[in-house]
Amino acid sequence: DPMSQQKNGALIIKSLVHAADLIGQALPWGLSQKWSSGVLTEFRQQARMEVERQLPRTTHMHGLDSDVAVFELQKSFVENIVLPLFNGLARLLPGISHLEQNARDNAKRYGELLAAHRGTT
Repeated sequence: DPMSQQKNGALIIKSLVHAADLIGQALPWGLSQKWSSGVLTEFRQQARMEVERQLPRTTHMHGLDSDVAVFELQKSFVENIVLPLFNGLARLLPGISHLEQNARDNAKRYGELLAAHRGTT
């Protein structure tokens, strides 16, 4: 049915645009860290501006001054947002399965960093 095909096509395009926006954590570790650094800088700046201007707080952007908080945020983001998206897209487009694996590896690495950091404090 042409209507279903059109809806499916629109959903795939939306998913690809969303994936392009979130690709930072689906890149190899070194590149993902460069991407994360920029995003975290933006989050911290926004959090400061929200406080200065007495605006409602964007919860996940506050309290990112410790490694533990950053590792928790990143691990949760990758596991709950990035991985499900790239998992679905990799089923449709097997040529991008390496991005899903990168995200899986990055989530594992955040977990390891979190465990190591908690083990030393």
